[in-house]
Amino acid sequence: MQQVITTTHTIDSESFIQSFLNPHQPLLIKAYAPASTSKKQLQSVVSLFGSHPMQVKIPYIEQLQAQSSLEQNPEVMSLEDFIVRLEQSPSCRQCMVEEPTPASVLEQIGIPDLTWGRGVGELVSNTFVAGKGNHAQLHFDCDQRHVLLMQLFGRKRVFLIHPKDSPKLLPVLNQSWWMLQNMALDCKRHLLSSCEYWEVELEPGDMIYIPMMFWHHIDYLDTGVSVNFRFGNRPENTFISEHLHRDSFIQRLSLFLDSTDDDLARQAIMTALKERLSESYSSAFEAYSCIRQRASELCQLYCEDWSGEQFVLDYEESMVRGTPALMRIIQGFYQGRVE
Repeated sequence: MQQVITTTHTIDSESFIQSFLNPHQPLLIKAYAPASTSKKQLQSVVSLFGSHPMQVKIPYIEQLQAQSSLEQNPEVMSLEDFIVRLEQSPSCRQCMVEEPTPASVLEQIGIPDLTWGRGVGELVSNTFVAGKGNHAQLHFDCDQRHVLLMQLFGRKRVFLIHPKDSPKLLPVLNQSWWMLQNMALDCKRHLLSSCEYWEVELEPGDMIYIPMMFWHHIDYLDTGVSVNFRFGNRPENTFISEHLHRDSFIQRLSLFLDSTDDDLARQAIMTALKERLSESYSSAFEAYSCIRQRASELCQLYCEDWSGEQFVLDYEESMVRGTPALMRIIQGFYQGRVE
């Protein structure tokens, strides 16, 4: 069922932590930064980045579908040159994604005070640029940080889905196999109606809080430029993001670890995962499958509203086993555990 997102124009750090960060509740902050949809404003945004080199890529899922591989050789160009390309070729599918935001840009736009409330983890900022009609495939982020997404230019439609509804989304690692970008808007809403979801149209100057591990899909309604601020990951979440694969079971455990005050439960989960990680396996896939099974068992013990059916285990593992690009991701995590 669609949820109504809380909307405000201002909020202090303490209120943000208590009412949104700790309980993992999305928040829309309207007109956080001055912006407009004018050509002059776009030129102003572009000037912030100057000639700083940035990588241009094909979206991950499109690359996987077209080439059966996630590997690609990105082009390098300035934001100004890329905007010119988008203006000359409106159907261009390339985008700038997860590009580190230059320090000079952060100095100009400022880092939101809300990012310092948690006091843990390293702050990271990335820039995203794409043309009208582009998208970010339904996924959850791998680094297990909370996110503030600031829209500098253009409009985006953002869908957020609570992690408890992961089994409904055909999850494969940290991606959903529901291709929302291929659906009309009413079809997207119908598909998501069985989930706890939020739908938000971001306008220039708006900023949205995306809780860690939440699914999100983004449609570019215009050529858009945005910057995110990623923050607040706890040590346990950092360890998991660096040493374990990403899937809906790890997702739910990570959400629990971020929110619980039960130190004994947190210690028990980490001990169980590290013990399974320390074992030797005959293949990277066996390591993935065994760790995944243990994570599922831990979810049953600790996660409320857990509905991780056996179907999710079987379906995802068959997809990973049958997709070479996904198997290479698994091997990257666990090949060192193979005897």
